[in-house]
Amino acid sequence: MLSLSNAARKHIAELLSHEGRKAVVRISSSPEGIRFATDRVRLGDTTFNDGGKCILAIDQMVLRTISGQTLDVEIEDGKPRLVLYGK
Repeated sequence: MLSLSNAARKHIAELLSHEGRKAVVRISSSPEGIRFATDRVRLGDTTFNDGGKCILAIDQMVLRTISGQTLDVEIEDGKPRLVLYGK
């Protein structure tokens, strides 16, 4: 399973505060690697909630790839960004 740091939860909540009610951050894979984007929950997703609101969605294939890692935040060029650590 994926773990979320408190910093990641807070950062995602901030990102989603500017989006619609049903928006979540999706972790997906692309030819360039793992990416994070605002999306909607899809059938079959594993979801993560914070404060009773769904904030994160991952499809099963991607979840198997990142299982055992921790989603966290690091500061790059003065801006926070989501990163995966572990494995």
